[in-house]
Amino acid sequence: MKQRLAAWGSEYYLMRDSTISLSGESIMGEDTIFSIGEWTVTPGKEALFLERWREFSRWSLNHINGGRWVYVVQDREQNNKFMSFGIWESPEDYTEWRHSTKFKSAFAEFSAMCDKVAYSTSTEVLHRYR
Repeated sequence: MKQRLAAWGSEYYLMRDSTISLSGESIMGEDTIFSIGEWTVTPGKEALFLERWREFSRWSLNHINGGRWVYVVQDREQNNKFMSFGIWESPEDYTEWRHSTKFKSAFAEFSAMCDKVAYSTSTEVLHRYR
């Protein structure tokens, strides 16, 4: 089920069962999981943090079923602040990833490079694109 909302000349879709493209094609299921991390990296460790994320994201997408994509973004004003986003096709895929030995060791290493870390797991409720 989708509800179309019009606002300021853009089309927004409020999702219930799946993400719907503007053409009506379903591109994400209701079980899609978003993993989100907020990272405040100890100053001077930013390059190492990004290198470890490159390695870990490659491993995640190549070795765990259901991994759709991984993004790591950096704050433009505070270059030691990052956010990571991953999308998983199902709760089972996400759980397999979180329980893997590689995940546990990578996140321990990421956390050791950071002054502050926060994680969350989310599901999509609104999706807009052009």
